[in-house]
Amino acid sequence: AKRTPISRNSSMKFAVSFDVTPTFELPDYSHLPVARDAVEVNDSAINEVVRNLLREHISYQTVERPAEKGDLLKVSYTAEVEGLAEIPASAKYLLEAKSTWMPLSEPELIPGAAQALMGAVVGSIYHVETTFPAEFFEATLAGKKASYKISVEEIQSAHIPEFNDEMAKQVTGGQSDAATTLKNIRTYLESQENQKADL
Repeated sequence: AKRTPISRNSSMKFAVSFDVTPTFELPDYSHLPVARDAVEVNDSAINEVVRNLLREHISYQTVERPAEKGDLLKVSYTAEVEGLAEIPASAKYLLEAKSTWMPLSEPELIPGAAQALMGAVVGSIYHVETTFPAEFFEATLAGKKASYKISVEEIQSAHIPEFNDEMAKQVTGGQSDAATTLKNIRTYLESQENQKADL
């Protein structure tokens, strides 16, 4: 930038220009109608809330059949991990356990074990090859391959109770029956969707 010397006793002029917000009057718009489509919550969203409520009331009973998705298996297992000479204490339960419970559902403690044990029968031993994800929560196992030997000792089937008046009273602390609970769930979900639409 070019500089012009200024002496103490000389006069000086300069001009400045800048943008300003224009002023104008708004007409009254408070009477204008605002149309918005009514928010509708589908039944699958309501059923998902009900399923989450019922999960706290699931019971299990021993069954004499091959394992299915959602079952709870009592298993013992050992594992060898490629490139891991010493097992750190924080990872030991992931590689060796006796008579522990393993659900055949997500999330899996041992990656791939739930799929590998579908159809498993009591008294059998299964060999499962897996690779832990690069982002696995136990850093010492992240990205490593492991060979598991899993012995199935018991199979229990999950029983999800029916959502009736009695169960509704349990999940609401005795406040409402099944029909009222479903209505309240719908109202709650609709209010959540309306809040999102207002943002």
